[in-house]
Amino acid sequence: LYGGSGALLLVLLSVLLQFSAAIPIAHAPNVRSNSEGLPRGDGAKVEVALYYETLCPSCRSFISGDLFKAQQALGSIMHLTLSPWGNAKLNGTNITCQHGPDECRLNMLQTCFLNFVPADQAMPALKCMEISPAPSVLSSGWCIRHHAPKGAATWNMTRHCMNSALGKELELLEAKATMSLNPPHKYTPWLTINGVPSYDTY
Repeated sequence: LYGGSGALLLVLLSVLLQFSAAIPIAHAPNVRSNSEGLPRGDGAKVEVALYYETLCPSCRSFISGDLFKAQQALGSIMHLTLSPWGNAKLNGTNITCQHGPDECRLNMLQTCFLNFVPADQAMPALKCMEISPAPSVLSSGWCIRHHAPKGAATWNMTRHCMNSALGKELELLEAKATMSLNPPHKYTPWLTINGVPSYDTY
C-alpha cells in the first residue's frame, strides 16, 4: 500500500504536466472531466485530499513522510484537505473506530485542530503527532503548542472543541465527507488528486 519516499511528489508533478490547474473537490463527489475522463483545470491549485485515521500505521507513515515532503516542496501549487475519519463507523450518534476508543479521541482532536488551522499550516504539528512513539491527547497537545500557529491559544481552542457540540458537529461532517466519496474509499490512507483516487501510486 505505502509506496515509499518521494512517490507522491512524482504523482503531483505528473498531474501538473497534464493539467494547468485543479478542481476544488475536497468534500464534493462531483468533478468535471474532459473527454478522457480526467479532471479539467480552471486556474486553481491542484487539489490533494487525504482521508485517514490517526492510529493507522500506514497513515502515520504517509503523513509524516511523503505528504509532509510534498507539502514543503509543492505547497505553492497544491491545496491540501485532511479528513481524519477513515474506517470509523457511525451508528446513530455512536462512533466506533478501527483502532479503538483512543483513535476516536485523536480523530476528534485532529478534526477540531484542523477547524482552526489550515491543513498546510497544520502539517508540522501533525507530523509531530504522527511520529510520536505513543500518540495521545497529551503528546498531541504538546505538538500543537510547539508546532502550530498561535500554539497555546490554538491548543486551548482545540481541547475545548473536543468536549463541545462543535466537535461533534465537525466530526459528523468528516464522516459525511468520507462516506460520500465516489468511488468509496477501500482502505486508509486514501488519497485523491483533483478528485481522482491515486490508489497504490503512493
